[in-house]
Amino acid sequence: MLDCFLQIQSAFNMLRITLLMSGACAAVVFVLLAFFSKKAIAPFAQNLEKQRQFVTDASHELKTPLAILSADVGLLEDSCGQSRWLESARTQISRMDTLIQNLMELVRTEETVEDTSIGSFCVSDVAQACADAFEPLARESGKTLSARIDRGVCMRGVQDNLFRLFSILLDNAVKYCDAGGEISFSLYQKGKNVCILVSNPCADVDAAQMPRYFDRFYRADSSRARSTGGYGIGLSTAKAIVERHRGKISSRYTQGTITFCIEVAQSLKQPPEKKGR
Repeated sequence: MLDCFLQIQSAFNMLRITLLMSGACAAVVFVLLAFFSKKAIAPFAQNLEKQRQFVTDASHELKTPLAILSADVGLLEDSCGQSRWLESARTQISRMDTLIQNLMELVRTEETVEDTSIGSFCVSDVAQACADAFEPLARESGKTLSARIDRGVCMRGVQDNLFRLFSILLDNAVKYCDAGGEISFSLYQKGKNVCILVSNPCADVDAAQMPRYFDRFYRADSSRARSTGGYGIGLSTAKAIVERHRGKISSRYTQGTITFCIEVAQSLKQPPEKKGR
């Protein structure tokens, strides 16, 4: 018989010391990371804020010269009559004004949701109103819009944002739907989330490029987007709206049909904070 008490006690003491030292080192590392991470991301947060402020300031500054140019073109039309040059100038002014409005809207949707702007509303009514507004536009383009909206679906969030989200998706579907195609717009409740599906037939879509559709200013077909008046901002704005409502947006392409899938939280109790702010 051998007495191993001292060896066992020494091993347990060493284990305790090792665990204590490991815990202390982990705590020190955590404190250092928490302290230095804020300093590390501070420049990126400041650059993002400066970029957002620049877009806001530039948009405001561009509005005045555009208004003056529009007034000058109107005076020239009154004095000299209509001409294709003046018509072209007015078209470009209108395009610039639309682009500025889209940029301003994108900046606003990326801001943190204010508590005062959050409310409860029937999202089914909002979706139906948007579908009714786009149905004549689709019919005029030789396409059909089919809405399957469950009644009585309510949620808590920013109502204007959801209407804008539906408008972006339906406008995008009407613009890029194949001639004579059918646009499908669905809304239903899934647990504690609200699901939205918008699909339309669209030929010659590169499935590999679809994840980039939500990038700012990205246009898969520049010539086609230019003919429809697109700037590559709409889907990035839609993504910002979905994310501020704690949701996810994705796209898929199967058998010649492109579908945008959105799932947002039915209850937005606390607005998500932007990192670094």
